[in-house]
Amino acid sequence: MLHPRSLSIVILLALQASGCGFSDPLEDAETGTTSEAVLSSACSDSFGHALTRAHGRLDGRVYAVVPHSSKRCNGDTGHVHLQVLANGGIYDVAINTGSDSNEVDFTAPLLGTSWSEGWHAGARLDYVDDLGLHDGDFAPVSEAALRADLGSADRVAVFMTGYGTGGGHLVHRRGNDADGAIVLDPTSANPRYYVFAFDNQSF
Repeated sequence: MLHPRSLSIVILLALQASGCGFSDPLEDAETGTTSEAVLSSACSDSFGHALTRAHGRLDGRVYAVVPHSSKRCNGDTGHVHLQVLANGGIYDVAINTGSDSNEVDFTAPLLGTSWSEGWHAGARLDYVDDLGLHDGDFAPVSEAALRADLGSADRVAVFMTGYGTGGGHLVHRRGNDADGAIVLDPTSANPRYYVFAFDNQSF
């Protein structure tokens, strides 16, 4: 059984968000250093057409991070939207970050087949059976830390359910092999998972 560790270090950031994406590099308020984020200067309002309304895994590269409450690029008050570039198309991933959202951040091997750019319908994930996670392992979401990590990532693998051909959601605990997750550095020796659940979920 894996022994995940909850996120324990608060990352201090000076973020300058302009509607969607970041117009400036991310800067660490403590050290004054900047990270080389692979974000475009603006997010996209046009999306690809390769996804299905199934649970699966989207493998691609980070294109933009859209803060919650953005007025563009599918922004809304309850989600951070990750935009993923895969096989020439940009896909929207809605990530719950409301006050009732919790997360675990830890390293583990990538589940399923090796990373391969594109949509892999039918890829399965269960927090309990596959990762040994339970509701007590989760802590409140730090949106600043999440956005910083996503913004400095390159390749990602996202377990989610498609809401249409251009994007996915339900990146959280659902059970029945349909849980969601964001995996950073999925081709490395130590892929880093972000997994999510809500206050009222017990598992």
